[in-house]
Amino acid sequence: MREFIHPGTFARAEGVRVFVGDTEVEVLRTLETMFVCAAVKGAAEVRVVSEKDLGETTLQPARHNLAAAPASREPDGSGPADNRAVSFPAIPGRHLLLRSANLPLPLFFYALPPEEPDTSATHYFKGGQMYEVGELRLRENESVYLERGAVVRGRITAEHADNIRIRGQGILDGSYYSLREQRERSILLTDCKDVAIEDILMVHPTSWMIHLSGCENARVARVRQLGECCSSDGVDIVGSRNVVVEDCFLRNNDDCIAVKHVSLRANPEHEKFLKPINGIVVRRCAFFNAGAGNVMEIGHELVCDEVRDIVFRDIDVLRKDHCGAVFSIHAGDQARVRGVLFEDIRVEHYWDKLVDFRVLRSRYARSILERGHIEDITLRNIRVNQPPCNDGYSVSLIGGWDEKHMARNIRFENVVVGEKKLLCASDFDLHTKHAEGITFA
Repeated sequence: MREFIHPGTFARAEGVRVFVGDTEVEVLRTLETMFVCAAVKGAAEVRVVSEKDLGETTLQPARHNLAAAPASREPDGSGPADNRAVSFPAIPGRHLLLRSANLPLPLFFYALPPEEPDTSATHYFKGGQMYEVGELRLRENESVYLERGAVVRGRITAEHADNIRIRGQGILDGSYYSLREQRERSILLTDCKDVAIEDILMVHPTSWMIHLSGCENARVARVRQLGECCSSDGVDIVGSRNVVVEDCFLRNNDDCIAVKHVSLRANPEHEKFLKPINGIVVRRCAFFNAGAGNVMEIGHELVCDEVRDIVFRDIDVLRKDHCGAVFSIHAGDQARVRGVLFEDIRVEHYWDKLVDFRVLRSRYARSILERGHIEDITLRNIRVNQPPCNDGYSVSLIGGWDEKHMARNIRFENVVVGEKKLLCASDFDLHTKHAEGITFA
């Protein structure tokens, strides 16, 4: 059996086939990834069959404790196991990343639960078709549904529109725009209340992927992203409050999550829509940061008085390549950043910096003279894999600007790097400046 449901114009991967049970499913691709969007009912066996020897393979997140076992290459699963095929179990809602040195690209396997399409949506996009929408601008109380197998090329925006819903298992494709000429946010909601973005897969962005600007009571749930260009931030929470990001699986080439307070495109008129930043919760997510930016970022632009009550909890960091940090606070303007909790986080890979908390002035800063503060930050129950390739190379930084603009009261509670529980700054090459009250427990 075969289930090929996406439009034929979307790029397919070559040299690899994927089966869920006895059904062959499509293997799609972007420039840097392959991916499968498979409907999974109950427990199922997945087989990945390659034209080449797969060699050593890994499945992430590691917390699932899954290994890819040698499997048969035959379409019906019969025949002896072969090094060119592996199998692993799938259950609805558990997304996985399969990596092999001999696969041309990493393979994201999205195990989707049975779909319940909302045919009453204001804008309904049926599966199997490619839609060229350009900018789809939503009004108050409008909804969008992308059925599994649908590909919608363009962007979705709304301004001063409450009760917005963007849902479905289909694909929002940002390649309608040009990286050279028309860098656009894939989803941009400005001054909206009571909004939800759920289940969709976002690919080929030309800029930030989800931008919530001056929003209140927003939920981003079960969203999947494959961002590859520089500035392909995952979710930017800008001058917003009471925002929940949960159960998302994000691959970005810039900040996976960024909390900011800055005018849109330096437009002073936009500032009147921005709200104090508080009540931000990010939980049960998996993040892959491919190079630029940071994994979990607060800053750089923070043109407000206070940023507080932010929680990152139950997170899997699959990779943090190149420069940047896993845990990052850059107080680049006048804001006082306080009351931030990073808890129950598993870091499978990082390269440059583990922690980077700094009061600073950078090219992103909007305030010329004013500097901010960082205080009351907790990292609790953090487990970090220490790859041998960067042992002794990576550093951490905590610093204020001067004696009046400090970084203070930073607590490390049950933080383990490799096999070492952190008990002092030298345990993980922590460098400090204008910082006080750094404690370990």
